[in-house]
Amino acid sequence: MVRRLLCAAGLALCLCSLPAIGSAQDRPDDSPEDSRGTAFQRVRGGAHERVPGGTLLVVAYAFVWTALFGYVLAQWRRQSRLKDDLARLEKELGDDRKGRGA
Repeated sequence: MVRRLLCAAGLALCLCSLPAIGSAQDRPDDSPEDSRGTAFQRVRGGAHERVPGGTLLVVAYAFVWTALFGYVLAQWRRQSRLKDDLARLEKELGDDRKGRGA
């Protein structure tokens, strides 16, 4: 159940970040000569960002925290299963020793 929730959260996070990734990619110029200038060309107007950095930062932190939470949750579940197995084995050993001693 938890694994499905984590998979769904990861999928939702990936799908939400696709528009930001797609809009951050450069579009090709009309001609290859313009993209590789051999002389200095003055830039007119300022450079404009298409994707704000704050959004990417929030997405990155959300991904890292989600991954960390999933890892901790998985380790917690493994430890609880190990604890249950250890208790079961100790009980079986105790029952076996009592059966031999009687």
